[in-house]
Amino acid sequence: MLDTNLLEEFIIKSLADLGLELVRMNVGGAPRQPRITLFVDRVGGVTIGECVEATKDLKKRLISHFDPGMQFSLNISSPGTDRPLKNQRDFHLITGRKVSISYSGEEDPVEQYNVTGTVSVAGENNLELQTENGEGITISYSKILNARILLPF
Repeated sequence: MLDTNLLEEFIIKSLADLGLELVRMNVGGAPRQPRITLFVDRVGGVTIGECVEATKDLKKRLISHFDPGMQFSLNISSPGTDRPLKNQRDFHLITGRKVSISYSGEEDPVEQYNVTGTVSVAGENNLELQTENGEGITISYSKILNARILLPF
């Protein structure tokens, strides 16, 4: 049986060698035929080609590190633009990208604000956005109700 904690540690280290970060991992399938789905990203995003290359490289690493008799099914993909954005790590990976955020007010938590801007800094507790009119806005991660990446058109 494959230990998913050891597997995740191995995958995180292997992806770091490739300049990628693990966003989410799903493991299923049979014990000797694990089905692994990884969602990876890096600052600036990942391409389909990079996902294909990472799949080839990581599959070789998995076979040599774990039982060579295992039949790994491995799928690596970008987490996409519709993934939830909640914390520093999420926003760090999309620094420089345009987002739309709904957040509650500092003074009145019932009050809701909406803003569109470019992620300029993903600090430890706060996110800094540059709005289209050049205004800088700081939002606490704890106040974010909904955030999504906007595609450039």
